[in-house]
Amino acid sequence: MQMTKEHEIKEIIPGSGLGIIKFGMTRDQLKLILGNPDEMENDLTDGIEDEDMETWHYDEMDLSVQFSESTDFRLISLAVSAEFVELDGEKIIGMNEGDLKKHLSDAGIEDLMEEQIEDEDSEQYHILMSDEKGLNFWMEEGEVTEVQWIPLLKDEETIAWPE
Repeated sequence: MQMTKEHEIKEIIPGSGLGIIKFGMTRDQLKLILGNPDEMENDLTDGIEDEDMETWHYDEMDLSVQFSESTDFRLISLAVSAEFVELDGEKIIGMNEGDLKKHLSDAGIEDLMEEQIEDEDSEQYHILMSDEKGLNFWMEEGEVTEVQWIPLLKDEETIAWPE
C-alpha cells in the first residue's frame, strides 16, 4: 500500500467499510485501490449450505478482506489490526477495554455483548461485540488487537449495501 492512501482508508465506518473501501465492492474494484493481496485463501464453510469464501490478506496494512459466493463474491467482511485505523476519530488498536467501552458509548454504541473464546492453541481471547453495528473487537491482555466488521442488514436476509 502506498502511504498516500493511508488517510483514505483509516476510518472504520460501521456497516459501510474502511474509508474508501466499501462493502459490496467486487474483487477487481478492491484491487484498483489496494493492488494484489499478499495472500489468498479459499474456504468452504459448513453452514446450512456450503458456501465458498475467499479471504485476501494485505500484510503491510494488517488487513484481511473476505468475499462470499452468496453475494457474487462482493466484499462482505473486513478485519484489521493496523494501529493507524480509527473509529469516530480515535485510534482503536491498542486501546484498553475501559477506554474502548467509554468511546463506544460516546459514539452511541450501547448494545455490547462480551464473549471469552479459546482457539485451537489454547489462546484466550475476549471479544466485545455490537450486533447492531456488526462490529467485533478482539482483545488480548485487556487491549484491542483486531476489529472485524460486516455490512448491516435491512432484514434477516437482506444486506444493506452502502451507496
